[in-house]
Amino acid sequence: MPEINYIAVIFVAIFNIFLGMIWWHDVFFGKQWRELMGWGSMTEKELKLKQKESGPAYVTSMVSSLVIAFFMAGLLDMLETETLGGAFRLAWVLWVAFVATTSLVDYMYAERRVKLWVINYGYHLVSFIMMALILVRWK
Repeated sequence: MPEINYIAVIFVAIFNIFLGMIWWHDVFFGKQWRELMGWGSMTEKELKLKQKESGPAYVTSMVSSLVIAFFMAGLLDMLETETLGGAFRLAWVLWVAFVATTSLVDYMYAERRVKLWVINYGYHLVSFIMMALILVRWK
């Protein structure tokens, strides 16, 4: 049974939510993302309604962050990963093997723009790497 630091898991999950808030802020990818999603022509009122209705998505994001952090901590422990390089490699491999491949297929069939995929799943790559780096250091 892996040894998991539950405080670190909770911290990393919360950190991941803040990373998302920064990632999708207008200073970074927010404006581009809204345009690619077809929300660029929405009025301020329509955007506020979208935000108001996004509660379930925020809850799902938090739960997903907790699940990812928990399993990443377990994998880091089971693989006896103790270096930042090892943590980086694990995050990269998990992202490429499971996230990038499956999500890109979905995007291609849905005929969505690759640029939208890069924004959405670039976040997940950075997220995985940051989670792994923090978790391996916080043992």
